[in-house]
Amino acid sequence: MNQTELEGDNPEMHESEEVDPIPQEETDIELFSPETSDEAPKPPGMSVDDAQKVIAQLQEGNRNLYDQLLRSRADFENYKRRLEREKDNQIAMAKSQFLRQFLNIVDNFDRALTAVNDPQDPLAVGLAMVYKQLQDFFKDQGMEEIPAENQPFDPYLHEALAQMESTEVPDNTVLEVFRKGYKLDGKLLRASQVKVSVYPQSPEPPGSDAAPQGR
Repeated sequence: MNQTELEGDNPEMHESEEVDPIPQEETDIELFSPETSDEAPKPPGMSVDDAQKVIAQLQEGNRNLYDQLLRSRADFENYKRRLEREKDNQIAMAKSQFLRQFLNIVDNFDRALTAVNDPQDPLAVGLAMVYKQLQDFFKDQGMEEIPAENQPFDPYLHEALAQMESTEVPDNTVLEVFRKGYKLDGKLLRASQVKVSVYPQSPEPPGSDAAPQGR
C-alpha cells in the first residue's frame, strides 16, 4: 500500500483544521507609561493621606525608640557610676576598719615615749624607730594626725573631756591632748580627746540677784 492509497482512505487528512481567531479586545493590553499618564501609580487600597499618616506614625515610633535608647544608655551609665561608688565605699570602709585596729597600739607607743626620761636610752631609741615606721605606714595609707594643741576647738575634730579657766589664750582653745585624733583620706577616723580653755567668770556683786523693790 502506497501513500496515495492511504490518503484516499483518510479523506479527513485533506481537510485543514480551522482555528478560532483571538478577539481583538483580548489582545489589546494597555501598558502604563510615565509619558502617557499625569498621575503617579498609587498603592492599591491606600490613599496619599493614609500613606502620609503611616509615615508620620513610623517617624514618631522611631523618635520614641531613639528616646528609649538614650534613656537606657543614661540609666546604664548611672548604674555603672553607682556600682563604682559602692565599690569605693566598701573599700574605704574595709580600710578604715583595718587601720582602726592599730590606733590602740599607736596610743601605747605615745604613752611609752612620753614616760621615757632619757631619749638616748637604747630602749627609747628602739621605741622611737618603731613608732616612726608606724607613722610612715599610716601616711602611705592616707592617714594623718589631726592638729589639736593650741588650736581652736572644733567639735567635729575634737572631743572635749575637760575645761580649764585661762586668760592667757583665747576662749575655746585646746590646752592639752589626752589622745590623738586622725583623719583617713581627708575624712574623720577618730576625734582628738582634749582639754579646752574657758574664760573665768567674773564674780557678780553681792545683792545683784535681788529683785528690785517697787515703790
